[in-house]
Order: sequence, then C-alpha cells, then structure tokens
Amino acid sequence: HPLGAQVRTIDAGAIAERVGLGSIVSTAMLGAFAGATGLVALDDLVTVVDEGRQVKKSENARACTLGYREMAGVPAGQG
Repeated sequence: HPLGAQVRTIDAGAIAERVGLGSIVSTAMLGAFAGATGLVALDDLVTVVDEGRQVKKSENARACTLGYREMAGVPAGQG
C-alpha cells in the first residue's frame, strides 16, 4: 500500500451485540481506532468512556476494550 498504509477491519456490530449494546457500535469503533493507532492507552480510553456514559457503562467499556484488543492484535483473555 502507498505510504505504508494498511487496511484492517473488525466486526464492531458483532462486538456490540455480544456485550449487549445492540447495534450501537461507536465504542467498539473508538477502541479499534485507538488500538490501530496507539495514540491512546487502553486504560485511559476505558476511563474516559466510563466517565462519559450514563447508561450501560460496563457494556460500553467492554465494547471499547474488545475493539481495541482486536485491532491491536491482543488475543482474547490477555492484556
């Protein structure tokens, strides 16, 4: 790819469904972005997501974590 770009995907819909968010994929995608770029540490990201949500805090934090780990290549159950 030009400029060393890579195309990577995750199934944010499946993550959202698995954690109980239905079709709401925003936190899974946020986690995926952070995992792909390394611009934000996972712990900091989860803290911000948790502080910003009024409902389904644990579900949103879990979706964010799963998106991050999947994109960063961290096997399930690690990290």
